[in-house]
Amino acid sequence: MIKKKLEEYLDYKQPQPYIVSNEQYSNEYKTPVLTAGKSFLLGMTNDTKGIYPASKDEPIILFDDFTTDIKWVDFPFKVKSSACKILVPRNGTNLRFCYYGMKSLNFDASQHKRYWISQYSQMQLPDYPNARKAEIVERLSRIENKINIKENQLNKLDSLVKSRFRGEARA
Repeated sequence: MIKKKLEEYLDYKQPQPYIVSNEQYSNEYKTPVLTAGKSFLLGMTNDTKGIYPASKDEPIILFDDFTTDIKWVDFPFKVKSSACKILVPRNGTNLRFCYYGMKSLNFDASQHKRYWISQYSQMQLPDYPNARKAEIVERLSRIENKINIKENQLNKLDSLVKSRFRGEARA
C-alpha cells in the first residue's frame, strides 16, 4: 500500500496573526477563541482583527503542537497561543480523510516540545484513490454522527439525574 506523509497532504499556517490580544472573554462577544486541547472553546472575544476565516466550505484542522490534539473547525475563530498549527489541505486533499486518519495515529507526545515540523508531519496515511477516501469519510462521518447523538443523550440523562437530586435537596 502506498502511503504519504502528512506534510504531503497538509500545509500549516502559523497562528501568530490570529492570536487573541486580550483574555477578557464574554458570551456577549461574537468571535470564539479556540485551543486544540480538551477545552476547545476558551471564550468569546470582541477582537475584530486577525480572525481566521474558516467556514463549512473551507474548514481547517486545529493542531496542538505540544499535545498533538486535533479539532475540526469550520467557523471563523481566533486562537489563544502559538502552540496551535492551522492545518489546511494541499492540492485537493480530502481534509476530513486526514482528520480521521490523524485521529487513528499512535504517537507518543509525552515530552514537552513542539511536534508538527520535526515529527508529526512525517507520520504517514494511506494514499487511496479519491473515491475510496470519500467512501471512508462518509462511513466514518455517519459513525461520528451516531456517537455525537449518543453522547448528547447521555449528557441529558446525566443532567436529569443531577437535577433530580438537586430538586430533592431543596424540598
